[in-house]
Amino acid sequence: MAVVREKESVLKANSRVQGILGILVCTVLMLVFMRGFALAAVFAADLIGIHPMYDEVISEVFGNIGLALTAFLACKIVYRQTGERLSDHLERKPFHFTLVIVLTITAWSLGEVCDHIMGLILSGFVRIEPDAMEMSGWVYFISIVICAPVIEEIIFRFGYMELLRKNSGAVFTLLFSTILFAAAHTYNLQNTAEIFVCTLLCAYVYYRTGNLLYTILEHALHNLMCYIPLGQMLFLGEPVYYESNGFILAGTPWFVMNLTLLLAGVACLILFFQKQYAVDGSL
Repeated sequence: MAVVREKESVLKANSRVQGILGILVCTVLMLVFMRGFALAAVFAADLIGIHPMYDEVISEVFGNIGLALTAFLACKIVYRQTGERLSDHLERKPFHFTLVIVLTITAWSLGEVCDHIMGLILSGFVRIEPDAMEMSGWVYFISIVICAPVIEEIIFRFGYMELLRKNSGAVFTLLFSTILFAAAHTYNLQNTAEIFVCTLLCAYVYYRTGNLLYTILEHALHNLMCYIPLGQMLFLGEPVYYESNGFILAGTPWFVMNLTLLLAGVACLILFFQKQYAVDGSL
């Protein structure tokens, strides 16, 4: 009982202002450590004569180390302010793997639909250079499919949302953490809406379940699917994607399929939460 009372007293002391300040501290640490470690590692590599062709790989590796340190410190900040432990949000029992699959399919199809609509609107009056960013090689694969899903979910989902959950309500917690995640992951004009809505969906699932494993696995599977060369494929006889004024749009069959999957996925998620996580009527 003493432990429970101690935790409750910590929770009462955690105001929205303290939560936001904790988030700002985590954000600054993330930027400083991620960028600082990467720059320092590249500088050191240049000093000892490592060929510049490896600079990007070295920057990626040590940037992830800086990000991991941020995640560790974020867990410490969360515990000091709220008493919440990361281990309590990595629940293997009960665990519904079907939720991971449905969430991944729904988030992916939602992103495809939003990406197409955004590109369709913007391509009518804006011209941009096509996104030429390409990350190949095993280092980037490990970084994108393994490191990023684990570390980023700890920071943005567990860290940011737990700092707000007890004192700010569902809407503010979901929107504030989602905006910060989207701001850190918006790579071009077209994918702004995609990143926001997909992140909001995952944030909602974490808020309802409190289980970080669901969003870590969705994040990993989502990033893994990004390695599929869809741009070189046909679907029902039409290209999966085509370009218009630099924007990537979906072929009609691909768009219709993803819209169908999105509607089915949303329906499945609603039914799942009504059955498995029926609570007090809140979000």
